[in-house]
Amino acid sequence: MPFGGGSRRCIGAEFAKLEMKLIVATILKQMQLAAVDRGEIRPVRYGITMAPPTDLKLKVLKPMEIAPLR
Repeated sequence: MPFGGGSRRCIGAEFAKLEMKLIVATILKQMQLAAVDRGEIRPVRYGITMAPPTDLKLKVLKPMEIAPLR
């Protein structure tokens, strides 16, 4: 488990998950992706959640522009 579990859970776990979501959202906002295979994409059930299939391949149509540091 990435942040431990039980009574000794990491106090920064929720903040770290929020940071991961923000980073992924920022990157994806500046990219355009497309599926390599044009077939139907069926979600896969993982417990109570749904996710894309593990063999899903995406290609970048519009790469991210990196702004220079100031």
